[in-house]
Amino acid sequence: MMSPSKTVEANGRRVRRALVACDFCRRRKMKCGNETPKCKNCEASNKDCIYFEISKKPRPSNARIDHLEQENRRLQDALRLSLERDTESKSQEEYVTETTPPNTVGKSQAGGLASPRSAPFLPTTSATDREPRYHGPTSALFDEKPSDRGISRRDTDTVASEGLAKSRLMAEAARQRQLEAIHLATNKLDFDGVDPSLGMHLLSIYFIRQHDYGMAVYRPVFMRDMACGGPYFSKLLLNAIYFAASTYSRRAEIRHEPEDIRTAGLPYRQRFMELLIAAFDTSEITTIQALIIIANPLFTRCDERSISWLYAGIAFNMIIDLGIHIDISAPTTRTRSEEDLEVRRRVFWAAYVKDKVLSLYQGRPARLREFDTNVTLTFLDEYEELEQFNSLNHTDGEDQPGFPMYSVSTFKAECKLSILMDRIISCLYSEKSPKRNPDDLLRDALALHDDLKAWRVALPTLLDFTSPGSHTSTLLPHMFSLLAMFNVLVILLHRPFVSDGHLQCTSSSAAFDSFVTCATAATEIDHILHAYGRAFQIEYSPYIMAYATYVSATIHVRMAAQRHPGSEAHKSLRTCLHVLSKLQQVYLAPRSAIRIIHSLMKRMGVVIDDHESVRLGHESSGLPDVATWVRSQNGQEFSRGISSSNTDNIENTSRIPPAEIQPDVDLALQDLDMDAIIQSFYLDQQIAQQSLQYSQFQSTVDLSSSDLSPNTRTVRVSASHPVGVMVPSSPASCNVLQDSVAPTLYDPIFGIDTPALLEDDSRLRSGP
Repeated sequence: MMSPSKTVEANGRRVRRALVACDFCRRRKMKCGNETPKCKNCEASNKDCIYFEISKKPRPSNARIDHLEQENRRLQDALRLSLERDTESKSQEEYVTETTPPNTVGKSQAGGLASPRSAPFLPTTSATDREPRYHGPTSALFDEKPSDRGISRRDTDTVASEGLAKSRLMAEAARQRQLEAIHLATNKLDFDGVDPSLGMHLLSIYFIRQHDYGMAVYRPVFMRDMACGGPYFSKLLLNAIYFAASTYSRRAEIRHEPEDIRTAGLPYRQRFMELLIAAFDTSEITTIQALIIIANPLFTRCDERSISWLYAGIAFNMIIDLGIHIDISAPTTRTRSEEDLEVRRRVFWAAYVKDKVLSLYQGRPARLREFDTNVTLTFLDEYEELEQFNSLNHTDGEDQPGFPMYSVSTFKAECKLSILMDRIISCLYSEKSPKRNPDDLLRDALALHDDLKAWRVALPTLLDFTSPGSHTSTLLPHMFSLLAMFNVLVILLHRPFVSDGHLQCTSSSAAFDSFVTCATAATEIDHILHAYGRAFQIEYSPYIMAYATYVSATIHVRMAAQRHPGSEAHKSLRTCLHVLSKLQQVYLAPRSAIRIIHSLMKRMGVVIDDHESVRLGHESSGLPDVATWVRSQNGQEFSRGISSSNTDNIENTSRIPPAEIQPDVDLALQDLDMDAIIQSFYLDQQIAQQSLQYSQFQSTVDLSSSDLSPNTRTVRVSASHPVGVMVPSSPASCNVLQDSVAPTLYDPIFGIDTPALLEDDSRLRSGP
């Protein structure tokens, strides 16, 4: 017990009451006067006036508060995750065992397309829209407190190990695959008005060819939510899949013109457009998937470059909005389940691959850059790895005996190759690349070449050519596409050192070494085309095969210009033209490639006989002009490759290091006139430059000629000058051309066609 503290002034002024009230006043919450020996309240109530000393408790530190909040949040998240799993398992059991009413979506009685229902625009606020979005450190909405940043994958592993999560996902994938047939039989799948048999036919085609779209859709959750209306299914996504898959369907009822495959699926696209109006307001995973998927046929099949580019760009922006481009969850109040993480990773890497491929096709900068993203290249569900391949729509005959698809391994390899593609484009094909020091570019190119070589060595043997003479009977379409993309990147990496004048000064032999490497890659593409033709229909191959064929042809035509008719270069060029003409039956985009190749042939005096008579897989290509990029039997090195070099000293990297070239390679290429080859590339650049500077070179360019492709302009070439040497009409234009270096961006292999150049020229011709 203590007495109240008082302070008495010497002059006798009133006593200042203590801050502590007596026990009676404190409990009754009354004002205590602190009088002695009793306060007025205690005296009036006849109570003992007692004072107790109240010890002050130390205030918790900010670190202690943060620790407790983080611990509390972790426990809440673990409890919520457990409840979500229980609820999900219970809901799945319910919609499997209970009988649900038939779909309210109208079914087509004719077995074909139903009339798409209009989608009224009803602005709503979805659950996804109420979730916090991703904001980086520069944003005013960024919160850097760890307790508010969600939990990372490493934290979720404290709840369930990665191995356990992998087993659960694969078990669920197998279970959902069995339930697909049950849901179809019980009429639970929502086909959005399409006959179920046709809808399943198109879905089957899509999942067989899902590598064409980067495996953007995670099948177990899509098919499950298609039956119960879950978050990973939407009619927008369904119709995007319908439209993409209709490209490869032989059913006449989905075509506007039964004999024209390019008219297939138009009602699905119309339905997609109706549904897209309401989906633009909110970032949703299904909307991202739909836009990524439909961007592919819009470019390849419909040749609608701008719409394809814009749709893909919207998808990439939504990915950043939802924070899918980082592995640690965006600021959120809940953790991600294993299933959610699997979906998000697949969506991101599908978008990353598609971004690089579209950048390559259209000759434009990529949007999802490596240094702006941080997503682990790990997929826990490997159910698709050993799933049997179905040759539906890849061959004319019956379904062939299946081989393991190795889907996950192929997709991972494709993602790693896309990372290298991003680096190559940034290094050699950006707007500022021509301004960089050639020695620095060469050093970077050598490092990238080593990266490509390491990628090929690390590629699983099951996905690669095992020996030069193998028939590659077990390679599947997506594996051929992967190898074709690799060889395209080899050519993209080395061709600037042959074609760009400002890079040729690095070494007198750099151009020759680079061209040998390009010829090597072009020859392997020719081998890939023949191997593909032995097993599958080339006209139904993925579009990357068309692009690889075009890039290969740009090399073969230059070798054929210095070879006699009937040479291996002529045979390879003949194969390229045959493949591109076949692919025209399905895709519109190869038309531009064919025009460019024919213009090159005409300028260089190359004549090819009827390429329609080519029979892939049956015509022996003989011994190649150069060795191919194939794995040796020990699987550790290439039969022909460029050795690594010391990049620390620029003197050691002044030329691309010579390969261990076999004798037949030397005999095949040592007599080539490299000056003429270099000039032929340089002429292409001058043509592209002139299409942008029409007003300065109007006297040199003949706009009325139809000899060249629409994205180029005819340049007068004198018969008395070597191939590729321009004959200027005035000294002024000659000086300007000699002093200018065309940017690498307009190289024909980085973007097959450039409609923007045509628009610029049209405006220049018509005047202001």
